[in-house]
Amino acid sequence: MAKDLARTKLSENWMVWREVTLGSFSVPRADVFAVAKSFANPRFIIYEIKTSRSDFLHDVNTGKYRGYFSCCSQFYFACPSGVLGKGDVPEHCGLIVRNENGWHTVKSATRREFKPSQDLWIRLLIKGYEDHFERYRQEEGDRFKEYKSLKEASWLYGGKVAKDIASGQDIIAQAKQLTEDAGKALGRDFPTLENAIWSLQAEVHKLIDRRKYVIEAIELADLTIHLFQGTYFFGRDVPKKLRDIAERLDKQFTKEEQVVK
Repeated sequence: MAKDLARTKLSENWMVWREVTLGSFSVPRADVFAVAKSFANPRFIIYEIKTSRSDFLHDVNTGKYRGYFSCCSQFYFACPSGVLGKGDVPEHCGLIVRNENGWHTVKSATRREFKPSQDLWIRLLIKGYEDHFERYRQEEGDRFKEYKSLKEASWLYGGKVAKDIASGQDIIAQAKQLTEDAGKALGRDFPTLENAIWSLQAEVHKLIDRRKYVIEAIELADLTIHLFQGTYFFGRDVPKKLRDIAERLDKQFTKEEQVVK
């Protein structure tokens, strides 16, 4: 809640601190401290985050919230929508709630004259520097983790990628050879392996319709199915199978022609 509220105030062009120690032990620590960027109309607002009604009632009953008044010009309770209502908030305090559409002011806090002490400015300066340095270290850590992950990935997968690229030429060569063999088997040229496979499938259908060459038709059908599924795409036995089927069909065609003559 505090991070979300801080991001909202930053987007509205406020200077923002989180978890700021405001002074001595008698002064509570501010969940969110926001300062308006204005010389003519300076505003110093403290937001106390409350996520439950019991936590809020504890602060009210003990009077803890009054300790904030000497450190700001306005004091607000901030909570999720539905936890507190306007009538629950003590006099001079404000209330903002967070719902699905963002933060909304339910009750405006009384504004008091306030001049920040040198001690408060120094605390804000030190806290701001520490937060900035912590964010810098976090960003540097994230960048190092990203670099380390990329380096490890290059070692793990670089060799595999290189092998895949090298074997890509073999795959292309096999595809070309399959296309040529299918063309020779069917007696025509095909521009791509896909065209050759579709033509093989058509020939299978013709053979089945004619009810001839059943064994060869079944073998061609099986081969075509595997080619479509990619099962045989990387195998080296496909051209041999195609040549074998083509030779057997050619022999049968020759026998039929001799019988006819």
